[in-house]
Amino acid sequence: MKIFNEFRCIASDDALSAFLKVYALVQDSRPTKPQTFGVYVGRVEGRAITVTHWWYDPSGPFQNEPDVHKAKLEVEGFDSLEVDYNG
Repeated sequence: MKIFNEFRCIASDDALSAFLKVYALVQDSRPTKPQTFGVYVGRVEGRAITVTHWWYDPSGPFQNEPDVHKAKLEVEGFDSLEVDYNG
């Protein structure tokens, strides 16, 4: 599916936003964990699609590293795919 190749190229929040718009995915209203930016759902080629967008802080004691943003694509009937990039 073309959607997987496009998802692999995501390297910023802007690229993720564009991806969500292209596939007309809408934010799910269910409660999420505090570090979750959003969960987006829709259908592509008749299959249920979910994209989860979250962040984590890789810094340890006395370290100051940028947050890492992650996104996970789940397509009904396929294995999931994750990307990550500095936030």
